[in-house]
Parts: sequence; structure tokens; C-alpha cells
Amino acid sequence: MPLSFPISLAGFFGPAAIAQATFHLAPALKQNRTRGGAIIRTGYATRLWHGLVSVSARSHAAMAAIEAKADWLLEANGSFLVTPKHMPTSGTPTCSIASTSGLNQMAFGGLPANYRIPAGSFFATAIASGGRTIRHMHRVLEDAVANAQGVTPSVSILAPLEQHEDPGATVYLASPVIEAVVATEDFSPVQASGALSDGLSFRWVQKL
Repeated sequence: MPLSFPISLAGFFGPAAIAQATFHLAPALKQNRTRGGAIIRTGYATRLWHGLVSVSARSHAAMAAIEAKADWLLEANGSFLVTPKHMPTSGTPTCSIASTSGLNQMAFGGLPANYRIPAGSFFATAIASGGRTIRHMHRVLEDAVANAQGVTPSVSILAPLEQHEDPGATVYLASPVIEAVVATEDFSPVQASGALSDGLSFRWVQKL
């Protein structure tokens, strides 16, 4: 089956045997200090998720297929789907946004009674817009436990809700993904030595 962008998790990360991966929400602020020593912080842009992918050493033949896809990601329209690899992927796969309070608080709905979403959990949404899917990732800052009707209290979240993330929107709890692009200035190509190829790594940034 022909590949297309964004490359799916199975299409790229499945065979890649990641040796190291990071996943974090990068700051987007300016920090200044006054003559009196006060620290002033000013946000200037949407915070985007960033990360690092490092592929483990393997035979030249095994690395070749991974290297080809990594190079393909450097095309102008290249992108791939990424998920927090260190987090569990089991549990209720989807639920919904029950209600929102501002951009940093929301309640989950459509859950089994007494279902618990632990603090620190990631979740994602996927909104169809303009012929493509726009994906957003968030993180729960406090435990959210569903009542008998499957609705949680309103809880604080990391990464503000975006346009179209309204009550009723589907929430992906198990294996949440966002679309990302390679940060081309931080791409390290394969280095071949002896019987093994090693050194393939790159940083990525969320694509909105």
C-alpha cells in the first residue's frame, strides 16, 4: 500500500525500535528582569509539543528502510504521527468533552462509571478541517474520576483548548497522537561502522 503523509505510527515507529524518545510542551515566552530584580514573563505564541527520536543501532539492511522513511520526512510536506511512547496505551480508547470552563478546564463524559483518568495522562482530539485532520494534545493535571453517569468533575489541563474543541468532541485516551514535522536543523543522519548502522536521530515539533 503506498505511503502518504502523515506517516502512521505503525508505518514509521513500528519497526524503528526507538532507543530514546522525549515528549514535552515547549515554552513560548519571553523573560525579562527589571532593574529591581523582578522577573517579567510574556507569552508570545501557541505552545507546541516537541520531542526527540533516536533509533537504536542495527544491521545496515535493517536500518536502510528506516533511514529512507526518515529522509522522506524531510520533504516540504513531510509529516508523521507521534505519541508519548513511555505512557501506557490500554484502557478506555475514547470518550468525549462533556463541558468546558475557559480554555484550561474541562470535564470528560461517556466514560464507564467510576473510571479514573490519572493525573499526568495524555489525551488528544482530531478535528477535520480544510481537507486535513488537525490534532491537538493535552495533559490532565489532576485525577478525573467519572460518576455513575460517566461524567467527571471539571479538571485542569495542560495546553489550552483550541478552536473546535467543544463539548461533544471525541477525546482519544488510548494511544493519543498528534501530527509532527522534523526539525530540520536537528537531524542527525545514519553513521555506518563495521556491521552496524547507528546515529539516526532527530527532533520534531507539532504541526497544527
